[in-house]
Amino acid sequence: MGLGGYPGVTLANAREAARAARDLVRQGIDPIEAAKTARDALKVEPEIAFTFKAAAEAYIATHEASWKNPKHRDQWTTTLKNYAYPVMGKLDVAVVDLPHVMRVLEPIWTRKTETAKRLRGRIEMVLDWAGARGF
Repeated sequence: MGLGGYPGVTLANAREAARAARDLVRQGIDPIEAAKTARDALKVEPEIAFTFKAAAEAYIATHEASWKNPKHRDQWTTTLKNYAYPVMGKLDVAVVDLPHVMRVLEPIWTRKTETAKRLRGRIEMVLDWAGARGF
């Protein structure tokens, strides 16, 4: 079991940590497992699933005030509704991956290249926004 390296852990602190670990062993508790359990308790998990559609709508609501023209909101809403939501709108945003994005973009990439480029950027921004918030 590692106790930490010098100079982050002084000799006195290492001795105290070793003593505490031995006390746990005497009580029948694995100190490594106890430390792992304590670390896991600190991890924050989202309480509910957050769909791609919900993430996109939240992103739009958050950013629409900064857009110069109301037309931007309409373009965002329309392209996501027409192309992205049918494929991945009901998916948990945490499971959206490259194959899902490719299923959205491939049908329009050669016919509507500019729309596909913008849609790819919008999907990326929504996923980055959701990821930064832990979804």
